[in-house]
Amino acid sequence: MADIHGDSQPTRQRRLLQGALPHVVTAIVTLLLAWFVVPRDRVVVLQTPSKATPVIGTVATTIPAVTATLTSPLVRDISRQEILDVKADTAALWSAIYLTRALAHASDAEAALARNDMTGTAQMLLLMDDALQRAAVTATSAVRDPIEQIRRDIVAVRQDLYVRPNGLDVRIKRVRQSLLTLIANPALN
Repeated sequence: MADIHGDSQPTRQRRLLQGALPHVVTAIVTLLLAWFVVPRDRVVVLQTPSKATPVIGTVATTIPAVTATLTSPLVRDISRQEILDVKADTAALWSAIYLTRALAHASDAEAALARNDMTGTAQMLLLMDDALQRAAVTATSAVRDPIEQIRRDIVAVRQDLYVRPNGLDVRIKRVRQSLLTLIANPALN
């Protein structure tokens, strides 16, 4: 009896570890992407205003006339370009987040397929497709075609899930590998 209880504890721990592993990998990949994608050279420095020294007595001072200076077109263009750069960086980051989410769903789909949980596998494939659709919306044009190809592969796997389940694990692994390649290629993001 103690032997059976002793064997179930490592099995339970292994199951917990296998359940948490995709989430840990997702968190690590997300942090790495945030490290490489988010610009780190922008630093905001807040300065505290200095205390005013009290003035004793009344002194009449003349205030020089302040003339309004119009911003030059070059300054406006630089500001506009900076805003566009920030928007592009933000879109690339969201795309990477959605690709990472799809990668986590691929790992979950593999695990569900290994357990012969066809309903769970179908659900994970749908979630993967949704995450990839969101990634395509925010992705650059260079990434959209590979994302659409991966989405077509996922649709084919979903169609074959109940009809031809043999070899689906290999196909899901290929999709996961394609996602890893897409995430790891910084030129595409």
